[in-house]
Amino acid sequence: ARELLLDAKNALEAAGWHVVHGIVDSIWVAPVDGREQRSLEEVAAEISEEAGIELEYECAFEWVAFCPMRNSESGALTRYFGKRRGEDYPETGLGDAVKTRGIESRQRSTPEWVEEVQSEALRVFDETRSPEAVCGVLRRHLDELRQGTVDPNALVVDNRVSK
Repeated sequence: ARELLLDAKNALEAAGWHVVHGIVDSIWVAPVDGREQRSLEEVAAEISEEAGIELEYECAFEWVAFCPMRNSESGALTRYFGKRRGEDYPETGLGDAVKTRGIESRQRSTPEWVEEVQSEALRVFDETRSPEAVCGVLRRHLDELRQGTVDPNALVVDNRVSK
């Protein structure tokens, strides 16, 4: 798997892409400024043919953020969120417009209020690209929580026990 990842990295870099992150089953890339890029679908097909393993190009992001790991400045490869290019938001929530992995809004046990706050914060970031605007969203919601105006049912943690 490591050799395949290194081969894929080399092929992507030769095609004008910078590898931002990579794990066993995923690689995130960004275009190298000032260089022409070959299509990711084309590069994935070539890597697939050489490796004998079918690789799949999933999507392009307008932006993506990797959550920091504890006690490190590095981003956790399994905790990220990003706005998919070309996807529109539904009336409420994030729908398919934002891909999330490893954050609270993705977990089934997350209280409704936390999911709503995260969704609004992500939408505001997408609209403004401003951390200050996101902090404003969080301050407003925390004020409502402190004032007791949040429905207690929206704060319930729902854990399901499975076999």
